[in-house]
Amino acid sequence: MIKANGGIGFELASQLLSDSSKHVLLGSRSAEKGEAAVKDLQSRKQPGTVELLQVDVASDESITAAAKRVESKHGRYAHLDLVTPPIPPPSQLLT
Repeated sequence: MIKANGGIGFELASQLLSDSSKHVLLGSRSAEKGEAAVKDLQSRKQPGTVELLQVDVASDESITAAAKRVESKHGRYAHLDLVTPPIPPPSQLLT
């Protein structure tokens, strides 16, 4: 999820974490704000899991690097939050 360190994105992340089958990648340009949001969500002791994905959606390089990190660690992603314009799957970014 992009821009999930506050507002609608944060609340959507919180709702997704109520499902134990969900693992949320919380995207934030600011590592400090993102870590604070992750800690806040983790303190709610919901069954899903969350981790920070630092990414600046205004930077093609940052988006590509984030996509590579997701693909390397998770192999793929199932959905990308709609709070911002859609980002193509890593396979399209890496070609």
